[in-house]
Amino acid sequence: MFLYPKNECDVYKFICTTIRPTKLGFLELYNYEECAQRLSKFIQYEELDPPDEFPKCIPSPANVARWQKGDCFDMSILLASLLIGVGYDAYCVYGIAPKEITSKN
Repeated sequence: MFLYPKNECDVYKFICTTIRPTKLGFLELYNYEECAQRLSKFIQYEELDPPDEFPKCIPSPANVARWQKGDCFDMSILLASLLIGVGYDAYCVYGIAPKEITSKN
Protein backbone atom coordinates (compact mmCIF):
# COMPACT_ATOMS: atom_id res chain seq x y z
CA MET A 1 0.00 0.00 0.00
CA PHE A 2 1.04 3.56 -0.69
CA LEU A 3 0.44 5.16 2.71
CA TYR A 4 3.27 7.46 3.72
CA PRO A 5 5.55 8.79 0.97
CA LYS A 6 7.99 11.64 1.50
CA ASN A 7 6.81 15.18 0.92
CA GLU A 8 8.73 18.06 -0.68
CA CYS A 9 10.54 18.66 2.63
CA ASP A 10 11.89 15.07 2.58
CA VAL A 11 9.63 14.10 5.52
CA TYR A 12 7.46 10.96 5.52
CA LYS A 13 3.81 11.99 5.70
CA PHE A 14 0.58 10.01 5.52
CA ILE A 15 -1.45 10.64 2.36
CA CYS A 16 -4.60 11.38 4.40
CA THR A 17 -2.83 14.32 6.07
CA THR A 18 -1.60 15.64 2.72
CA ILE A 19 -5.15 16.33 1.55
CA ARG A 20 -6.02 19.75 2.98
CA PRO A 21 -9.60 21.05 2.72
CA THR A 22 -9.24 24.30 0.81
CA LYS A 23 -11.95 26.81 -0.01
CA LEU A 24 -11.19 29.46 -2.62
CA GLY A 25 -13.20 32.59 -3.27
CA PHE A 26 -14.21 31.63 -6.81
CA LEU A 27 -17.85 30.49 -6.98
CA GLU A 28 -17.29 28.62 -10.26
CA LEU A 29 -15.00 26.21 -8.36
CA TYR A 30 -17.95 25.07 -6.21
CA ASN A 31 -19.15 22.89 -9.11
CA TYR A 32 -17.03 19.74 -9.33
CA GLU A 33 -17.02 19.58 -13.16
CA GLU A 34 -15.97 23.21 -13.53
CA CYS A 35 -13.38 22.82 -10.79
CA ALA A 36 -11.82 19.76 -12.46
CA GLN A 37 -11.82 21.42 -15.89
CA ARG A 38 -10.20 24.63 -14.64
CA LEU A 39 -7.64 22.68 -12.64
CA SER A 40 -6.67 20.64 -15.72
CA LYS A 41 -5.99 23.88 -17.60
CA PHE A 42 -4.19 25.55 -14.68
CA ILE A 43 -1.81 22.70 -13.79
CA GLN A 44 0.73 21.48 -16.35
CA TYR A 45 0.70 17.68 -16.37
CA GLU A 46 4.03 15.92 -15.80
CA GLU A 47 4.25 12.23 -16.59
CA LEU A 48 5.34 9.91 -13.80
CA ASP A 49 8.96 8.87 -14.22
CA PRO A 50 8.98 5.89 -14.51
CA PRO A 51 5.29 5.72 -15.48
CA ASP A 52 4.65 2.38 -13.78
CA GLU A 53 5.88 3.28 -10.26
CA PHE A 54 4.70 5.51 -7.44
CA PRO A 55 6.30 8.97 -7.28
CA LYS A 56 9.23 9.47 -4.91
CA CYS A 57 7.63 12.61 -3.43
CA ILE A 58 4.07 13.86 -2.86
CA PRO A 59 4.11 17.66 -2.45
CA SER A 60 1.46 19.63 -0.61
CA PRO A 61 -1.55 20.85 -2.62
CA ALA A 62 -0.50 24.46 -1.95
CA ASN A 63 2.88 23.90 -3.58
CA VAL A 64 1.35 22.10 -6.56
CA ALA A 65 -0.90 25.15 -7.12
CA ARG A 66 2.05 27.49 -6.63
CA TRP A 67 4.30 25.56 -9.06
CA GLN A 68 1.40 25.03 -11.52
CA LYS A 69 2.67 21.59 -12.47
CA GLY A 70 2.38 18.06 -11.18
CA ASP A 71 1.79 14.40 -11.91
CA CYS A 72 -1.49 12.52 -11.60
CA PHE A 73 -1.05 12.05 -7.83
CA ASP A 74 -0.39 15.76 -7.29
CA MET A 75 -3.38 16.82 -9.38
CA SER A 76 -5.78 14.37 -7.74
CA ILE A 77 -4.76 15.45 -4.22
CA LEU A 78 -5.17 19.12 -5.15
CA LEU A 79 -8.60 18.46 -6.71
CA ALA A 80 -9.75 16.44 -3.68
CA SER A 81 -8.57 19.23 -1.37
CA LEU A 82 -10.56 21.83 -3.31
CA LEU A 83 -13.69 19.67 -3.49
CA ILE A 84 -13.62 18.75 0.21
CA GLY A 85 -13.17 22.43 1.01
CA VAL A 86 -16.50 23.29 -0.59
CA GLY A 87 -18.40 20.35 0.89
CA TYR A 88 -18.03 17.41 -1.50
CA ASP A 89 -17.30 13.93 -0.18
CA ALA A 90 -14.14 13.56 -2.29
CA TYR A 91 -11.27 11.12 -1.97
CA CYS A 92 -8.33 9.80 -3.99
CA VAL A 93 -7.91 6.27 -5.24
CA TYR A 94 -5.06 4.72 -7.18
CA GLY A 95 -4.81 1.94 -9.70
CA ILE A 96 -3.17 1.02 -12.96
CA ALA A 97 -3.68 2.39 -16.46
CA PRO A 98 -2.32 1.59 -19.92
CA LYS A 99 0.82 3.46 -21.00
CA GLU A 100 -1.18 5.42 -23.62
CA ILE A 101 -3.11 7.08 -20.79
CA THR A 102 -0.19 7.69 -18.44
CA SER A 103 1.90 9.24 -21.22
CA LYS A 104 -0.94 11.49 -22.50
CA ASN A 105 -1.14 9.75 -25.91
